[in-house]
Amino acid sequence: MPERRRLRVLLTGFQPFGGEPVNPSERLARGLASRPPPDPRLILRAAILPVDRVRYRRALAAAMRRHRPQVVVAIGQATGRPGVDLERRAHNALDFRGERDNGGHTAAGEPLCAGGPASLASTLPLPALRAVLAALGLPVSLSQDAGRHLCNALLYELLSAHARIPAAFVH
Repeated sequence: MPERRRLRVLLTGFQPFGGEPVNPSERLARGLASRPPPDPRLILRAAILPVDRVRYRRALAAAMRRHRPQVVVAIGQATGRPGVDLERRAHNALDFRGERDNGGHTAAGEPLCAGGPASLASTLPLPALRAVLAALGLPVSLSQDAGRHLCNALLYELLSAHARIPAAFVH
């Protein structure tokens, strides 16, 4: 099938952080992109982003230029959650709750974009995606809050700086 008729999907994950040896989001993004896609009309590519509030934007921009995705599905680690959460909204705030990212940076509730909207909505049809995943037997729900760490920041960046490309975030 010619590439122009195929849908280019970028899957993002994050590097390990917080002293953990692996980040499941990295493994999932790489694993999905390394296998034949479930539908031959898809082209799946992966980009693993640094857990660094300064560097992740440049890494995302480089991945967007390299892969030219038509859709982005960002994946993040959410320790302790019992299932899969499809994040409906990204909030214009960054708060690491006293912790530091891998670059040593902190965040204490400051806006991601001064003067930007308080929140932005995912641009993929999440209720329909939730129904498909639930039909497959996955414990999946819709979430209104992606937190205030880099997962939220990444979704906000996708929905603002790359607004022409449909995007969602999955925890």
